[in-house]
Amino acid sequence: MTPQIHVGNTSGSWLSTVAPVGGIEVDVRWPLGGYQLDFNLLLGPRKRPPVVSEGASAGLFVGGLPTFAGQVSEVDWSEGKITAIGMARVAETIPALTADKLQTSSTPDVLVDTAISLGWNVTRPASLSSAAMASSDTTESLNMTAAMLDMWAGDNGKRWYVDAASAVRSGVDPTTPEIYVLPGAGELSWSTQKQADKIIGQYADAQRRNRIATVGTGTNVRAVDLTGRGPLTSTQANGILNQILAQSTTGGWVGGLTLAAGQITMPGGLHPSLGRVARMVSCGLMVRLLGHRDPRPGRFALVTDVVIGQAVWNVDDRTITLTPLGSVARDFAAIVESFGGQVAA
Repeated sequence: MTPQIHVGNTSGSWLSTVAPVGGIEVDVRWPLGGYQLDFNLLLGPRKRPPVVSEGASAGLFVGGLPTFAGQVSEVDWSEGKITAIGMARVAETIPALTADKLQTSSTPDVLVDTAISLGWNVTRPASLSSAAMASSDTTESLNMTAAMLDMWAGDNGKRWYVDAASAVRSGVDPTTPEIYVLPGAGELSWSTQKQADKIIGQYADAQRRNRIATVGTGTNVRAVDLTGRGPLTSTQANGILNQILAQSTTGGWVGGLTLAAGQITMPGGLHPSLGRVARMVSCGLMVRLLGHRDPRPGRFALVTDVVIGQAVWNVDDRTITLTPLGSVARDFAAIVESFGGQVAA
């Protein structure tokens, strides 16, 4: 099935009716959902379809099913290259505010609904949380919606994402494989590299006084600043630091797998389309690598079950590259920032 791209904020247009489309590459992530869509429009001289403009909504559909939802972020008419970012990334520039837009908010339901009123083209079909993350709803500094949802998810052992139908949802990592990769398709390895084994954190209490919390033991000590999150209790601060420590000491995956459709099956032997695999990754997908001994310490299984963190589908090449969640390339600063903190200087 040929993927179709729809662009436009109102009725919009199917781009295949405007000009030939090629070079489609779709990047989806877990968490977040759709991350980036790149494609080329094969246009004649000076032809500039008005429907294609920065800020316009952009969706990719396969067999009539949505696979990516986002908005156009870059247009290069000289090359005919168009880039759209996923709806979760759009929230990186929308302030997290209360309903009256007069104060900052740390309540997920409130800040999402306010972001929608500010133009975030998504829906919220169910509650994420009606509880504030800070001891009061307001935060010490102005934060963006995506950053606050990252903090909430990290604090509560959840993932947040925007699905291909533009709905903001939350979930947890899957524990049952839905896709099998056939033997001989490639290898993954595991690195025991650690980012830290002891973390000292500074946070602000309810009276805005700076406090210190320490978790872990060892000589690889890192310092983090959580004061930007607003007032925290000692329990909250220690909980955040323990989660940062857990992600900093477990090591991580190395490498990825570039696969063709014939190398992927579902239970029962069906070969899913690569578009379907991408859609599944964006909502949380565990795959089982058949004939691939699990390389993680203390594991002895002859198959490897792994949650996928990124899928890049190259439509022209008819391949999809799967990268595990928790790759070792993720640095300490990125881990800390995902919990709303900063690495202390």
